[in-house]
Amino acid sequence: MTRRSGPRLALWLVRVASRLVPAEARRNWRREWEAEVLWRWEELRARSALTLGARADMVVRSSGSFVDALTYMHGRWTMNGWMHDLKIAVRGLARRPLFSAVVILTLAVGIGANATIFGVARDVLLRPFPYPDPDRVVALSGVSRGTIAGNVTYPNIADLDGSAESFEAIGALRWWMPALEDDRGSIVVRGATVTANYFEILGVEAGFGRYFRRDEQGEGRANQVVLNHALWTDFFGADPAVVGTDVRLSGVVYRVIGVTAPDFEDSWLLGGPGTEPQLWRTVASPPSEWPRSGRSWRGVGRVRPGVSIEVAQSEIDGIFAGLAETYPEANAERAMRVTPL
Repeated sequence: MTRRSGPRLALWLVRVASRLVPAEARRNWRREWEAEVLWRWEELRARSALTLGARADMVVRSSGSFVDALTYMHGRWTMNGWMHDLKIAVRGLARRPLFSAVVILTLAVGIGANATIFGVARDVLLRPFPYPDPDRVVALSGVSRGTIAGNVTYPNIADLDGSAESFEAIGALRWWMPALEDDRGSIVVRGATVTANYFEILGVEAGFGRYFRRDEQGEGRANQVVLNHALWTDFFGADPAVVGTDVRLSGVVYRVIGVTAPDFEDSWLLGGPGTEPQLWRTVASPPSEWPRSGRSWRGVGRVRPGVSIEVAQSEIDGIFAGLAETYPEANAERAMRVTPL
């Protein structure tokens, strides 16, 4: 797929936002965002789900690149450099006035939506997640040449989980957008593919049924899902008997094994309020079958009691340095940042 036939508007927004990123980090920052946009486009196209609404959602999500770009300031801008980039951006807008007008209008809607969401969520964001010892639950974010890129790879996460003694567990999650089907028809729902230890890391208990066990992932694992409380209520009528029954997701049969508690809050690693996953499944293939350069996952972990974030970060740095030596093509000049949720 070429960019010309792909998500042009979303990629254009990323390209404009990249002008806000310091020059030395710009290329890698832009590559990460473009890879995320193109991956999402391909996933929708493979499912024949490139509806007008899905395309608009991609553009709105891409407007978040401006917020992301602003986080990389770190005092590295110079006024001359910023003004130079601003002049280039303005010239580009002037050369294509009609297209630029559409982009600016879309950007205004996207930023307005983001501002509304964060305004409503402000009080929520100021309090910790309702997990046991929430300060020990951390995000593991990819770093490229000193710039936080966010996404990580499943093989790297699996290696860290098997080696890092500062952590009780390290896992990962990524988007999954299946169609939930029944006799009434089908609806596309927000889902997540997770490592089996995801809910264990958060430290939460199921409202009904159970969560995944450690051995319920990888090759040969059963097709099982956990529903969030809202989906269970809205789609299944809050029927407890749903646990243990089968549902069809994009033509594949899954067994419902649990429902989250009414007060469960997702980690927001895949999105903020209103965009949380509505159901979860475990990853079906082993880490060896995933490309080590395929950065489409978000990392999460739980630090052991009494271990500081600094100590945990130091251990991750050491392990990842070894991964960079072993897999230089995928991990050279990269690192992993540990931050509390």
